[in-house]
This record gives sequence, structure tokens and C-alpha cells, in this order.
Amino acid sequence: MLEMFDLTTVVILALVAFSAGFIDAVAGGGGMLTVPALLSLGLPPHIALGTNKLSATFASSTAAFTYYRKKLFSPRFWSNAFWATLFGAILGT
Repeated sequence: MLEMFDLTTVVILALVAFSAGFIDAVAGGGGMLTVPALLSLGLPPHIALGTNKLSATFASSTAAFTYYRKKLFSPRFWSNAFWATLFGAILGT
């Protein structure tokens, strides 16, 4: 896939992804940067949305694991939140 894009495009995408990750960590909504960036490359909407959902899934999973390790919430709540998030993400996409 990287053969399709030149180095400048890859660097710009990396900067957009870093910025989106920072925005997600602070306030949420990093997908407002990543989805338009992916669409501007000519990716079909379903690929851009799927890529955004995949990155959001990893970000949420990492945050949940960090909260769990620091004992900031109970595993029972984690289970309920996981299923609700999974269902909402599938429905939303």
C-alpha cells in the first residue's frame, strides 16, 4: 500500500494521525482529522471509516487497559462498557 503514496504523503498522514491521537487523548474527536485526510487520498468511504474505527478501537482498548491496571474502575463495569461500545460502533458505522 505504501508504494501508492510518496514520502511526503506518508509524512503528512503520520502528522495528521499524531495530531488526531493528541486531540483524542485530550477531548475526543480525532476522527474529524483522520477521515478527511484518508478521503483526500482517494480512499473509498468504507475503507476510510473502517480504518478510523480500527484506530479508535485500539485507542479505546489501550485506555481501558491502562485504567484497569491502575484499578480506576471495576472489571464488571469494563465488560458492560465494552459490549455497549462494540454494539454502538457497529451500529454507527
